[in-house]
Amino acid sequence: MPVQIAIATAVSAAVVLGPIPLNIHNEGSQEVQWQFGKSGNGTFTATVEYTIDKLMDADVSAVWLNESTPAAASAATMTHPASGIRLNISAASGNNQVGFRVLQTGV
Repeated sequence: MPVQIAIATAVSAAVVLGPIPLNIHNEGSQEVQWQFGKSGNGTFTATVEYTIDKLMDADVSAVWLNESTPAAASAATMTHPASGIRLNISAASGNNQVGFRVLQTGV
């Protein structure tokens, strides 16, 4: 079953959107598509990050790796395994409406 998540929020300071759990045991495609969009007159610095650690295990502290640094609006496809993805907004100011969409295909 595909995993599809969309997060939309107002951002005026540093915040992490997610994490969004993915199906790392998917025997079909591991392809994960993400899309990032922003509106408003503010500024921001953000990085799409992924992990292969077990997000649902309280005894595991996930290590997050950089996937991409998106511009004001961008999209990309990950083809490597990932158990989770998130958008790390490390700095923001002003008025920003941020949207982060994730789709994992395959069955």
